[in-house]
Amino acid sequence: MPLALKKVPEKPILERLDLCKVTRDSATHVTHICVVDLSYNHRNIPWIVCGSINIRDENTFDICAYLLDAVDQEHDSAKAFCIPILGLKFKYATSGSFCFEAYIHPRDPEGFRVPTSADELLKGAKPCKNCSYNYEDPHIITEYIPKPNPMLYELLRGCKIDITTGPRSNYVTE
Repeated sequence: MPLALKKVPEKPILERLDLCKVTRDSATHVTHICVVDLSYNHRNIPWIVCGSINIRDENTFDICAYLLDAVDQEHDSAKAFCIPILGLKFKYATSGSFCFEAYIHPRDPEGFRVPTSADELLKGAKPCKNCSYNYEDPHIITEYIPKPNPMLYELLRGCKIDITTGPRSNYVTE
């Protein structure tokens, strides 16, 4: 008896989050974060596309990207998102691009800071006036990091993700 194939939902459960216009280095650098759907043939579901990212070890590993020309009230660089991860593993490197895999930390809902859209990140942002920090370029003031997203976290906690990052020239534009 042949196995029945699982039907792919018409509308994706996970909306693609394009942060290229609001994250640093997007003109020259691109990062794709995909959720690996283990229940459907290990298919990669595109999730986040942005400019450059940082992978940091601060008690636990996390992935974050910074907003372009945006700071918080103290003039610290504002983050576009932050995802706590476990089991970071290098997969391969080719032509200046690097691919990693990891799992979204299953017990860190406060650290999971992913917006629902680029517009959400800039909501309430205002231009910095009379800047005493002597910035040459104009910049905006916004929140340091997006608010926790408990619904999205519950959907994704413990999920495997693939992270591919590198020069934009290595990618076909959509």
